[in-house]
Amino acid sequence: MLPHKMKLNIDAVIQETSAYLSDDPITEDFLSVGDVYTKGSVDHTPYQPILDTIIESIRKHKVCRITYSPTADNVDKVYFLAPHRITAFHDNLYVVGRLVTEDGVAEPVNDHNNTFLLYRFKQAEITHRNTDLAPLVADQSEGAFGWFHSGDVFEAKILFKKEVAGYVTSRTWSNKQSVEYLENGDFVLTMTVRSRKELISWVLSFKDTATVLEPKDIRERVIAAARGILDNYRD
Repeated sequence: MLPHKMKLNIDAVIQETSAYLSDDPITEDFLSVGDVYTKGSVDHTPYQPILDTIIESIRKHKVCRITYSPTADNVDKVYFLAPHRITAFHDNLYVVGRLVTEDGVAEPVNDHNNTFLLYRFKQAEITHRNTDLAPLVADQSEGAFGWFHSGDVFEAKILFKKEVAGYVTSRTWSNKQSVEYLENGDFVLTMTVRSRKELISWVLSFKDTATVLEPKDIRERVIAAARGILDNYRD
């Protein structure tokens, strides 16, 4: 996921640090005992200069002037961003911060945090303005299922077949979740959710082993999506 140069730097740090942990010589095998496999990952190597700029901006508490393409149609937009952290999620790198005013004292232009995909950055330039007046907003939905906050937190109930119990019940999907087992081995997962789109995609990934019980609007949207998939295969 990381740019090639950054991975090399991390490897070098690991190798140097490892020298203090053991008297045994550091071998290539020692440094290569693990690996990461991802599907559909993005090569962030071309974005190394932008990532370096963002990291420097975060460390110095400075506003960045960024050129960004929010959609796939390559229509560039200019924003002034007070970046606060880099987050990795689903094989992508995100920059999380607050949008601020274009000039003068950097004040937030909205009441929520903003998230930007690194690979959609076209340019990033550090300005002289400080980010002190634009801290991250405490997110009350933190810990609920989903990465992108759709505006509200709600409770969802999904019925799963027993075939997927080993996978579903061994993981934490929400900071507030519970599992109720049925007599036939199936089970109902109840959890808090903050992203409707992500919940729908997640449920569909289980095919016929998951059924949304509540809320009703999510259930109906899953049914519509399933019908749409079926329509794609009609002759």
